[in-house]
Amino acid sequence: MVLPLDPRDELIIVPVRLVGRNKELILRSAIDTAATTSMIGWEQALRLGYVRSALADQMRLTTASGRELVQQITLNKIEAFGQQLYDFPILCHNLPSEVSFDGLLGLDFFRGRRLTIDLRVGIVTLD
Repeated sequence: MVLPLDPRDELIIVPVRLVGRNKELILRSAIDTAATTSMIGWEQALRLGYVRSALADQMRLTTASGRELVQQITLNKIEAFGQQLYDFPILCHNLPSEVSFDGLLGLDFFRGRRLTIDLRVGIVTLD
């Protein structure tokens, strides 16, 4: 699937459909090939029917401000670029309030596929 992008934008934002426990959402996610794992904010995770838990799967996340412990949830389905993945683990972490997106689409979503970002033409494709 081919999505248009503005080569002058600082980030590449794409629509991502998430199916959770009791709801589905379409979020604006930034493509982040430096992130090994995709992530959404806790506000979105709560809307999808997940709860914070001290007993849940947790992992250490390295951010610009240091290392933090974050919760991992498993989505029923994630869809972007017409590609669907089921039982997809994703991290939940509060994003800074000043960002203009709802989550990060990381390398875990793109593995085994060819991601092409063409800044001359202004398109991003995934196949």
